Amino acid sequence: MKIVYVGLYRVVSESEAWRLAATSHLVDFGYFTRSTIAQHIQFAARTCVRRTAAGCRQTIQLDEQTPFVAHAYVRSDGLAGVVMADKEYPVRVAFTLLTKEMAAYEERVGVNWKRMDADQENEPDFLKQDILHYQDPRKADKLTAIQTQLDEVKDVMHTNIEQLMQRGETLDSLMDKSEDLNQASVQFYKQARKANSCCKY
Repeated sequence: MKIVYVGLYRVVSESEAWRLAATSHLVDFGYFTRSTIAQHIQFAARTCVRRTAAGCRQTIQLDEQTPFVAHAYVRSDGLAGVVMADKEYPVRVAFTLLTKEMAAYEERVGVNWKRMDADQENEPDFLKQDILHYQDPRKADKLTAIQTQLDEVKDVMHTNIEQLMQRGETLDSLMDKSEDLNQASVQFYKQARKANSCCKY
């Protein structure tokens, strides 16, 4: 699970969206391909926010060959954000990150973002820190951490139940053997009694 891009935008219309701030995490890609990948990601991010209705959140599969999805959120006032992550990344955590980044950006610049009418080459420290922090959603998000712990407990319980079932089968086979022994001892008793009865004086 990984995030490769977080971007904030001012959406003016379906044909116009300005990048306010963005950061990317492309260390898993080859050095010479990073700039091309970054350009494709920025194009996809801008397209996603322009095509997302105001007040809506949506997750968009870019195409079948691309291993990433875009999680886009456009507020009703036009402030928008996109998280590009792999398909396994939890959707709820991606939107939590977007909401956090939008609030942090607005806290720093106020309403000045509403006047911006060109792309900004802005990569704030809080974006850089959060893209690294949210790489592992289990560490960044408490609910995901709890869910992970619950899954681990569930796996342990399944293992314990399977072991009990195996023990149960072993106990059943022991019980069958003990019943066989009981029947054998009953047979032995009957035969011994017969043999002893003929020897009575």
